[in-house]
Amino acid sequence: MKVGFIGAGNMASAMIGGIINSKLLSPSNIIASAKTDKTLDNIKEKYKINTTKDSISLVKECDIVVIAVKPNVYEEVLKQIKDFTVDRILPTSTKITGTGMPGAYVKAYVDGEQIGKTVKVKSNGTYSITIPKQKKGTEIQLKMSKAGTMGVYKTIIVK
Repeated sequence: MKVGFIGAGNMASAMIGGIINSKLLSPSNIIASAKTDKTLDNIKEKYKINTTKDSISLVKECDIVVIAVKPNVYEEVLKQIKDFTVDRILPTSTKITGTGMPGAYVKAYVDGEQIGKTVKVKSNGTYSITIPKQKKGTEIQLKMSKAGTMGVYKTIIVK
């Protein structure tokens, strides 16, 4: 069984510590996501667990997901996880399209470098980023964020 934590601050750290110390799960069966590398590095070093910025992949990979964020961002995190999609990308594609939370911003990256311009999700929940063609197998990371909320990452492979 895999358990994921969205949010990796004090609340998640206390729960993760309890799970590992009581030997309910091994660290290899726990994943945490957070919006900053510093938070992820700290919890990874402390508990030797897996970490990611991609909360959507975490949700797909885990049997149980704990939302361990402050109450003021809880609802927004749930919306982001539920609403962020990316349509299939082919080597001939010159656009990345999908759905997201209206008013949020979406960026695309390859090897840490932004490709295309930052776009705002329209009021109907759709977005479109113009990009140069990418080779088959290229990994594209998308980030959707809205002021005051945790960014959500999604990784897609050019088919």
